Amino acid sequence: MTLEEDHHKGKNTENHHDGSFRKNVAAVILNSKGKILIAARLDYPSSWQFPQGGVDKGETEEEAIMREVSEETGIYSARILKKSRNIHSYSFAGKSPFKKTIGQSQLYFLIEFYGNDDEISLTNGKHREFCDWKWITPGELPIKDVYKPRQPIYLDVIKEFFNIDLL
Repeated sequence: MTLEEDHHKGKNTENHHDGSFRKNVAAVILNSKGKILIAARLDYPSSWQFPQGGVDKGETEEEAIMREVSEETGIYSARILKKSRNIHSYSFAGKSPFKKTIGQSQLYFLIEFYGNDDEISLTNGKHREFCDWKWITPGELPIKDVYKPRQPIYLDVIKEFFNIDLL
């Protein structure tokens, strides 16, 4: 299933057929030590998140996630391990940063990083989004430091990919 086909399915979502939700992909990047990458937002340094971004016209979700991973983290030594069973939607808390949208519908991917940490560069893309990054175990995800509308989604994704309940 693609976001185009049905961008509202999955738990913790609402029906968003009106196109008011931006199609988005997000990456849970896993290294060889079993740790995942989280990054601190440049505009909100105390807020941590997974790399993510919009799906461009004519682009598949798989192409979009690999582009977003390379743009936001500099990582090219990566491959898709798994795609989430669910598409998660959330509304923005406040004014939308995107025209004609009130939230995002996100498809999550588990990405294997098989390179070295010196490959990671937060200044690789057109628009720098992050000021810091770190590797953590999935159980160490600081859920209270995740953008509030995404918190239930992160809980679901960690449960789905790693069978870990963070609460």
